[in-house]
Amino acid sequence: MEHQFNGKPSLKRQNERKRTRAAAATDATHIITITDATFEEITRQNELVLIDFWNDRCEYCKDLAPIIERLAADYAGRVAFGKLDVDQNQDTRVRFNVQAFPTLLIVKNGKEVDRIVGYVPRERVEAALKKQLNTANESEKS
Repeated sequence: MEHQFNGKPSLKRQNERKRTRAAAATDATHIITITDATFEEITRQNELVLIDFWNDRCEYCKDLAPIIERLAADYAGRVAFGKLDVDQNQDTRVRFNVQAFPTLLIVKNGKEVDRIVGYVPRERVEAALKKQLNTANESEKS
């Protein structure tokens, strides 16, 4: 159980977050910045894209970021990863009816195929990606 003081995570938890974010910083190069203007192009050019809808006031978004960054490094070449700042890109947020943050959209061949809302462990995100990758592999065999 995590102890809180004045509604804030414990110092131990805050330090864990800092270490996790620092460790993942090198993986950030695998992530594309997506905007309203580039969304269509990026989802058309890449067969499978995971898009992180986030904003900088969202603590859960900050906690999820290192997980996404590590997955981006692990799945480089198979899945494109992008981040869309919802404060700067309202059109795409509204188009996909994204109301809670973080929201992860998985887009395959230009269409949304899965959505994950809120902070989830790496295993949940990875399972959703593997499902879509397996679907792609099965259709190639046919």
